[in-house]
Amino acid sequence: MSRKDNALGLFANSHDTIDGVNAATEAANKEHLQNMSLMTGLAIFLHNFPEGLATFVAALADSRVGVALAVAIAVHNIPEG
Repeated sequence: MSRKDNALGLFANSHDTIDGVNAATEAANKEHLQNMSLMTGLAIFLHNFPEGLATFVAALADSRVGVALAVAIAVHNIPEG
C-alpha cells in the first residue's frame, strides 16, 4: 500500500498507487500505444501509396503531367502536416 499524507486519506500524488495496479495500467497503455502506432502507420501508407503510384504512372506517360501532379499532391499535403 502507499503512504497517505492527509487527514482525508487521499493519496499524496498520482504516483502513490498500489504497485500491481500501476504495472497493469502501464502494460495496457503500452499495448494501446503500439496498436495506435500501427494503425496510424497503416492509414498513412494507405493514403500516400495511391498518390505516389498516380504520380509515377503520370510521369511515365508525360513528364510534364507527372511534375504537375507531384506539385498538386505536394500542395494537397500541406494542410495535412
